[in-house]
Amino acid sequence: MGGLLSVGWQPRDKDIVKLTYFGNIAAEDLAQYSLGVGRPLVDQGSGIQPGEGIIDILRGVAEGGSGQILEREVSQYVERQLHTWQAAGTHFFDEDEFNWGAAYSLSFQDEPEVKITNIIKNLPAGTYQTIDQDFVGSPIDRIWRRIDDENYFVKLDHAMQLVGKKDEGGSARLHFGGSFDQSERRFRADTFSFNSNRSTGKFKPAPENEALDPVNLTYADQLVQWFDDPTRLVSSDGIRRVAAPDLYNASQTILGGFFATSIHLTEDLSTSIGLRA
Repeated sequence: MGGLLSVGWQPRDKDIVKLTYFGNIAAEDLAQYSLGVGRPLVDQGSGIQPGEGIIDILRGVAEGGSGQILEREVSQYVERQLHTWQAAGTHFFDEDEFNWGAAYSLSFQDEPEVKITNIIKNLPAGTYQTIDQDFVGSPIDRIWRRIDDENYFVKLDHAMQLVGKKDEGGSARLHFGGSFDQSERRFRADTFSFNSNRSTGKFKPAPENEALDPVNLTYADQLVQWFDDPTRLVSSDGIRRVAAPDLYNASQTILGGFFATSIHLTEDLSTSIGLRA
């Protein structure tokens, strides 16, 4: 979904001021669910024999399962927004001309909740545990990611008549101006899991199941604020940070300027010389 709004104003003859806004919002959802039947548990931490993989587990379907179900779920929501505000103007003072422009742009991509589960459910026993001993991660991971981009731009230029009238033969004109461009990017990603001593166990009805605690049911971006509060006791909830937040910040500044002189040798022939930085 997007929109464009443009407004023009002419305060006096030849002068003009323009205001423009452009916005765009896009969102997408992703949901994946995978289900398989595995072999009986061979020990407390593994659902497969050493050296076996997921394909070996799924062969348990043909061999006759014993109530074990491999379950993988992935859900993700992504929202992208772009907003741009622009203003520009041209003004005349006798033979002199003054131009200016300014723009501000904000864009971001927000993933408030990426949820990934990888577990083995033992239906007869009513328990769940990780897929195998070598599995990296916890049965339930929740991820929040966001990237923000900002851009500021300003330009000014002035044309001053030195000799004669504009565009006439034998006239000379001085041009000078500059621009400023500033870009900033900020990225942050937080990953949460259930505490290791709570990542296996019995399925329990609410409110005994810590996975159903209110704090564990909030979106991952809300967990970021919750965990950033030093008064919270992480061990009391079952949710924990997997690692320190991934942070990335960068900025760029570009300055430019120019100075030039244009001379109209005749009405149809002109030349200019100048410097630009």
